[in-house]
This record gives sequence, C-alpha cells and structure tokens, in this order.
Amino acid sequence: MTVVLFAGSPRARSNTRSISADLRIRLEAAGATVVTLDPKRGEEATPVFIARSIEALREADALVIASPVYLDLPPFKALSWLHALLEEHERLAEYGPNVYAITHSGYFEPVHKAVSLRAYEHFCDRVHWPWRGGLAFGGTSPIDGRTLGEAGPFSRRVRPALDALADVIAGGKLVPRKLSARAGRSPIPLPRTLVVWLMNRMLKRQ
Repeated sequence: MTVVLFAGSPRARSNTRSISADLRIRLEAAGATVVTLDPKRGEEATPVFIARSIEALREADALVIASPVYLDLPPFKALSWLHALLEEHERLAEYGPNVYAITHSGYFEPVHKAVSLRAYEHFCDRVHWPWRGGLAFGGTSPIDGRTLGEAGPFSRRVRPALDALADVIAGGKLVPRKLSARAGRSPIPLPRTLVVWLMNRMLKRQ
C-alpha cells in the first residue's frame, strides 16, 4: 500500500509537520510505503511540483491532506495545491486514491475546523475521488512544532487518534464518527466556558 502525505503548512516549524511525521511512523509500522509532499512556500503550485505530485498520486492507494486552520480556513498553500491539481485533473482521471484529512487549530471548538474538512470533501467531489473523512484537532498550539513525544500531555488526544487513523487508512475504511468526535474533544479537562474565558483574557492581555 502506498500513501501520499501532503503537509499543507506554510511555516517552517509547524504542528502540521509534527502530526504528519508521527502519522508516517504509524503508517510505515502498518506496512505502508509513505511518500511525503512538503513543498516550500510558493512551490506548491509550480509545474515541477505538480508533476511530482501527479506522479506520486498515480501510484497512491490513499492521500492524506494535513494542514492547520487560519481564520477557519485551510492555508493558501493547501488550497493552491488542490486548485493546481484540479486544473490537471484529466491527467489523474483514471486514478482515485482514498482521501483523508487532518486539520488542526489552537481553538478548541470543532466548528473552527469544519470548513477545512468541507473544502477537502468538495475537492474530492470535483475530481471524483472517494472522500473517507478526516480528524480535526483543537488546542494544538502548545505542541509548538515539537515531536508529539516531546509535547507530552499537549498531544495526549492526538497520538491515540493517529494510531486509529493509521489502521483506518490501511484498511481503506471511512473514518468512524466516534473517532472524529473523540479527536475533536478539548485536550484541556476544564469546562468550555472557563476555557473560553481564559483564552479571551490571554488574548486581551497580549
């Protein structure tokens, strides 16, 4: 099995890369061959990178799109890559990898990640690729670009969810609703109203 893993963060030190690297380890442990596509800023839609992407996707059984969320949307790096693929979709018409997504944000509520997942699902509709679902993690800012092992308690919800996701991808299955709901829970065991109050206080102070 071959999995293409696209890292859609424009930052050099990013939680997207931390999460992607951890998922790669888990997929390889399950016997998958993983091809990571991690373009530099501005490189994602160039003819050379798109040609490389198409070559990888032609051999892929699954595609995982990983990205942060900026203002409830995927970053331009991820969207421009998908748009460039869409323009070349005829070159991929006979292929159809199962598509999964991982999106994350410093905000805790799942609604902040919902638009990103819907955008990726819409892309699949346009190119007629099977959308298998995604995971949306909140409160990931404290990971701060470290490996998930180094992040300790700040990644305690992410790591087991990635374990389960690797099994789902290896089996070509849909992401179970229970897994999506579990991944979307707040990593801080405090009432939502208190978390929102603390975040607002911190932002005002900054």
